[in-house]
Amino acid sequence: MPGSSEQREQALRHPLVLGNHEARVNDDIDLLAEHISLAVPLRDIMAIGPSRHFRQRSSYRIAGDTSLMAATITPTRMEVEESKECSIVLVTQGSATYQLDTRRYLAQAGNTAMFLPGMHYVMESELASGLVYNLSHQLLARYLCDASRGRLDLDQALLHLQQPHAIDLTLPQLQPVLYGLKVLVRTIDSLGSQLGDNCPGNDSQALLQLQEGLYALSTALLLPDCAGEALNSWQGLQPPGDPPSREARPPRG
Repeated sequence: MPGSSEQREQALRHPLVLGNHEARVNDDIDLLAEHISLAVPLRDIMAIGPSRHFRQRSSYRIAGDTSLMAATITPTRMEVEESKECSIVLVTQGSATYQLDTRRYLAQAGNTAMFLPGMHYVMESELASGLVYNLSHQLLARYLCDASRGRLDLDQALLHLQQPHAIDLTLPQLQPVLYGLKVLVRTIDSLGSQLGDNCPGNDSQALLQLQEGLYALSTALLLPDCAGEALNSWQGLQPPGDPPSREARPPRG
């Protein structure tokens, strides 16, 4: 954690991957809890550390059934309930630990991301920034089946998604995936900012197409050896003004 007050304030203004220009530094832990709860079922949250002087800045976007929440927080502990959905955490500054049953994982900026299968867990962070978003087990499993080219059937894919995974972000095959995620999240941010949280009509179809991209790229994170197939399963970004005609759905083989 940054040592001086000036370093701390600078770290709190670390650019968020979405909603950066609208998020403001404050001490509103209830606002942070509200934003986190869009992506995961939060049970409890509290400031930790010597000073316990809590500060945060956070924002969110919604693409189809997926909520994406970005935040920078001072040292914090949170407890998350079991869920029917899974989630992925990408840390962009600092680190956080995740306790799931008897196992402990470290998510660290630039090194390790986390796949959380919907189990109860406790997270403790230093001053950190990151992104969390939720996904459907069933839909993600179907993407895994397709990307594996027959190596995983649906039951095997669902079994794979029942376990937490620490994702090694330094793998060469994941570099185009991480770049694609960066572009995708930036596009969701831009389109979501233009349309607002609820966007009926054709414009919402563009966000559903972007949600499809999230599933494809998340599949690549979970199956690095199949990253090429997962990337190829998605037809790529379309300009926000040119919404696609189909909703987010698993790719066809």
